[in-house]
Order: sequence, then C-alpha cells, then structure tokens
Amino acid sequence: MRRSRGVRVLGVVLVLLPACASASVGEGAATAPQASGPSQVASAEVVSSREVGSAQPLVVAAGDPARVAVDTPSFPGAIVVDFEAAEVDGPLRAGFAGIDWDSDWYVYHTIPGNYEAHSGTLFVTNQNKPGAITFSFRHPVHFHGAWFSLDPAREARVRLRVLDAHGKEVAASRNMMQELAPMFLSADAANARTVIVEFSVDFAMDDVTFTESKPGPTE
Repeated sequence: MRRSRGVRVLGVVLVLLPACASASVGEGAATAPQASGPSQVASAEVVSSREVGSAQPLVVAAGDPARVAVDTPSFPGAIVVDFEAAEVDGPLRAGFAGIDWDSDWYVYHTIPGNYEAHSGTLFVTNQNKPGAITFSFRHPVHFHGAWFSLDPAREARVRLRVLDAHGKEVAASRNMMQELAPMFLSADAANARTVIVEFSVDFAMDDVTFTESKPGPTE
C-alpha cells in the first residue's frame, strides 16, 4: 500500500457502546456504531461486544453500480474487532483477537485525506501482498462484514468472499468503490471460517464484525 510517515499513535482499549448508539455512514451499508465523546470502557480485551442500534436509511449518489443504498441492519450481540490495542505501524501480531491473520496484515494509522479508521485511529491493511489477503476464525461464526476507507481519488475497489470450513464459498460482497468516510461492506454468512479481502489498489479495514455461532455439530 502507499503510505506516508506519520506520528506514532498509542493503542487504547475497546469500548462497550450503549445499544441505542448508531452511526450514519457513506455509500455502502450495514453498521456497527461509531463512538463519539466519552465511552464506557468494557475491559482491556481486544474484542468488544456492541449491540448495534436500529437502522437508518442511507442516501448515496447515483451513477455507480458499485454503490448501492440499503438500510443498515442490526446485529444483536455482535462482536466488533478493532485494532486500537495493536502495535501501530507494524505487522499485526499472530492470533490478534483470537483470529488467524495472514502474515501480510499490517497495522497503520489514520492520515487525514488518505485513510480513516472507523473507530479510534488504527486500522489494518496489506503490507506487500497484492490482490488478496485473508483471515480465518478458529471455529465457525456468523460473519457480517467490515468497514473500509480510502481516498476516493485512487478509485480503489474492495470485495469480500467468505468460505466455510471446507473451503466452499458461502457468501460474497458487492465490489465496492471505497470512499474516505468509512463504509460498511456486508458479506453476511453463517458458518464462516475464512474471509478473503480482494482489492484493486489499496484499502484500510476496521471493525471486523461477526456473531458467535450457536454450538452445533463439530466440523
């Protein structure tokens, strides 16, 4: 990815937001809330559970088939993984938040006009690997999506593909043109084990959102 040097930002803990919180986003679609002002601290864990509030309709500019206006759904009890507790400007550590990340994942910081985290100041992206990068859950979950941001002048698209434990594709998102204001890219899938992030040029990903699956037969 193209990067500029910036001021080092220390990671902070995640927060537990009230169930009534909601966020309006740009083109794209579903949501976990954005924090504003003082927040209730849940714990020093990397992963927090946020109940997402009721949907708000989105208004988007017409003309680009990759941009679709949809209502933001709610994800009761969803787990949202952000990267405020990660080491800034360096590789994402193995096993972060109990997820198996491709070794090319890299933690980076918000740069006004170039990239924005959806919550806090840190996000993840690729370091060197072009085209696609993955992360995997250690047991099946109900995956919902993640937030993406990039300077729109770069005309960069991103897409999510979701695989089950047998490598079968169970969901795929739309091919979304990124905007600077973070947008939620949905790829809703039960029994998700691996998520492939496909990108044309660059991306900033934050607030990976999923729900723990109910116990069932072992894969």
